[in-house]
Amino acid sequence: MNKFLFFLVLIQSSFGLEITTIWTEKFEKEVTFNCKVGDNQTNFSVCEQICDAKVCTIKEQTCKNCFGKSMYINFIFDEIGKFLISTDSFYNSHDLYNLVSSSSFITLTSNSVYNLAYSFDDSDLKKRFQSLCDNTIEYPVVFFEMTNAGDMGKPLFVFCGGDESNLKALEYLGDNPTLRQIF
Repeated sequence: MNKFLFFLVLIQSSFGLEITTIWTEKFEKEVTFNCKVGDNQTNFSVCEQICDAKVCTIKEQTCKNCFGKSMYINFIFDEIGKFLISTDSFYNSHDLYNLVSSSSFITLTSNSVYNLAYSFDDSDLKKRFQSLCDNTIEYPVVFFEMTNAGDMGKPLFVFCGGDESNLKALEYLGDNPTLRQIF
């Protein structure tokens, strides 16, 4: 069995930008941005800005309050797609570039290793993540701010595949006091 038996999430898109996250054998999380070349695909600004290439991998800092039985992370997984929803507003590629360049972000998908509230790749959780997007992406990537203390902060946007302009803003509509304080 390969030494690299680690968590891999492939964010699929039919064109444009693809985002992949992986945990290495050193328990470090990496995020890969792949700007796919094809017909009518000439805008590679995110990949070019982040790493001067059409494909690049950057290290994502480990979220300190995401492992274990953290109430906060369990609330996130419980409320995603229910009270934590996407809006009709969009972030742009500059916002993505600034966030990734700052290294102050955390990504989540429905099959994240941070998810201890549901079984791995739970179909209901996956559907709630997918409900954040208007398309059929298998694993939307939700971007959160990382606080100065290294904890998960407020949700920013969800990448719904396609191209770098498909970054839907997130909004929390619930009344959970713990999440209200953070969001």
